[in-house]
Amino acid sequence: MIKYVVGSLIAIFALVGCTASAEPTGTPTFASTDSVIVPTTTPPSPNGVVNERGNVVKKVGEAGAIRDIAQDVVIVNFRVTKIADFKCKDTDYTKNENGKYIALDFNVETKADPGKMLDGVGFKYRWESIRKDGLSVGADTLSANMCTTLENEIDGLKPNRKYNFRIVLDVHNDVDSVVWNGVSDSGWEWKVA
Repeated sequence: MIKYVVGSLIAIFALVGCTASAEPTGTPTFASTDSVIVPTTTPPSPNGVVNERGNVVKKVGEAGAIRDIAQDVVIVNFRVTKIADFKCKDTDYTKNENGKYIALDFNVETKADPGKMLDGVGFKYRWESIRKDGLSVGADTLSANMCTTLENEIDGLKPNRKYNFRIVLDVHNDVDSVVWNGVSDSGWEWKVA
């Protein structure tokens, strides 16, 4: 059953911002009205291509989006606003598994969700830590998730909302980048250094 649900989500979601555009992209911004979040352009990744791992490369502060292909609408706009080393407040989880904790601060804006797809979007899971030599480990460990919960409880996204939250990851001491594969096997990748 899970295999079919994940397959359906992958078929319905698409990465936005992973192809080049002939149109000027400018500085990405989010515009809003009183009740609905309206996205402006989402920039392509550097050089208009994905990296060798198939991920859209993002810089801190650069916009990303998730699109419901079946409904032909963007349902989530997001940006990582800060990446920094982090110390977990709960003494039961001060020991991490991979090397150290880092925190990513997010700004997220959801739109109308005609296809009811927001239930499948979760920023807390499906993270990787990647070193310069390519060694990858899961960065959403139990201890990192407990630290995230202590920072702010993320209880699902609702349509037409704005969210600011922090995700804590358990990464290599010499982490080069982190990847979020939140809605498919390809994802978004941020340099940590």
